[in-house]
Amino acid sequence: MTGGSTSGTAATNPNASADGIANSNTDKKMFFTTSDLVNRMNAAIKDANTDNNDMPPAASDSGGFELQRKMPDGSYRRAEESEREAADFQAKMKQAGEMIAGLDPPQRIEWAKHQRQEGNVLFAKGDYKEAMDVYLTSLVAMDQTPASSDKNISAVNNSGESDNDLLLKVQIEKEIKLPVLLNLALSALKMGMLSKAEKFCNFAMEMDAGRQSVKAHFRRG
Repeated sequence: MTGGSTSGTAATNPNASADGIANSNTDKKMFFTTSDLVNRMNAAIKDANTDNNDMPPAASDSGGFELQRKMPDGSYRRAEESEREAADFQAKMKQAGEMIAGLDPPQRIEWAKHQRQEGNVLFAKGDYKEAMDVYLTSLVAMDQTPASSDKNISAVNNSGESDNDLLLKVQIEKEIKLPVLLNLALSALKMGMLSKAEKFCNFAMEMDAGRQSVKAHFRRG
């Protein structure tokens, strides 16, 4: 970082609650984002200036870090809010991928369930944007879940999937993907993002479990 900056790229029921809502009193952050880093450095600078009684008032108000975007001509400008959010989201997805890298399929399912519950806590607090990011990490875990490698399972169905793989797929859709997509749709509705809510419902209804879901049809409108 140079020059005091850090560069980077960058129909609802009002009383409805996220499916499988969890109760929690914890405010512990699950991910450390680019914005967290910038805020932490600026807080450290502020504390240092406050402790330095010999520093002139003008100097104590200067300096600090901010997220900037590099332009094609090599110059930099302050990152817009959407760019900061994109950088933070990328950091969360990268950390989520690192967390599940060494987990086997059953462990990833449990991890995804935990993330869903953490998202529900944020939803209950009205932090719909952060809840959506956490819900999405559940889907990342499931998208990266490999098929079963149990060599003792030899039976396959007409689609070429083993019985074990088919059961795993059904479990993931029923316990993770469908409820998470429904919660994402509800969060989007709460934020007035109607088009995005419709897309989440459409994704849910592409699955066998989703086509039978009353909530998916209702939230799509």
